[in-house]
Amino acid sequence: HALTSATTTATIKKEKIRTSIPLSVVFALWRKVLKIPDRQKDVTDEVSYIRSTLVLLGFLELSEIDREDLIGSSQKFDSRTIECLKVHDEMHQQYGEYMAWGDHNASFRSTIEMNEQHWNYAVMKACEEVGSNIYTLRMLPLNTMRANHIKETFELLKEKTFVRRRVRILGASGAANAHVTDVDELLRLIEERIDDDEADIEPIDEQDGVLNSYQ
Repeated sequence: HALTSATTTATIKKEKIRTSIPLSVVFALWRKVLKIPDRQKDVTDEVSYIRSTLVLLGFLELSEIDREDLIGSSQKFDSRTIECLKVHDEMHQQYGEYMAWGDHNASFRSTIEMNEQHWNYAVMKACEEVGSNIYTLRMLPLNTMRANHIKETFELLKEKTFVRRRVRILGASGAANAHVTDVDELLRLIEERIDDDEADIEPIDEQDGVLNSYQ
């Protein structure tokens, strides 16, 4: 029993790390990273080949998540589920993070920092198009603010429909933690840009962002 419980706990922790990301979001990011023009007709075939190769090599695996906006949505979707990709093993996740943010090669980090805004914008737009799901409910505010859409992020965090869906899917505690984390990160980015004398950045009302959306 103890072994089973320990195994189950480890599996749950592992699943939390191995996030399922909608395939269309992954493809949008890959197009930007590889600098593939949006107008290119065979772009889906190119990124599909990358997906198939990484799945066959065991780095990624296919998964599915449920749509969370089928009721009362003006958008029409062909399926109740969304095809996703997730990292096959936690070790691959850690290696990818090390390659991106480790101290071994400053050029990797500088490349990410230089393109962060454009890449996050592509992900933000893809998230908006795919509809509400557990991934977008967790990540859309972060992608939006990192795309330098500060005002849009603040409005999203105050949007009652978004907050209600977060509470329903992430639970009250999970939604509250995600919300506070997003507001804190938004405040940090605003302070950073104010320090850099960016004229179009204005402070936000933290109380308005945290409390009013839950009333």
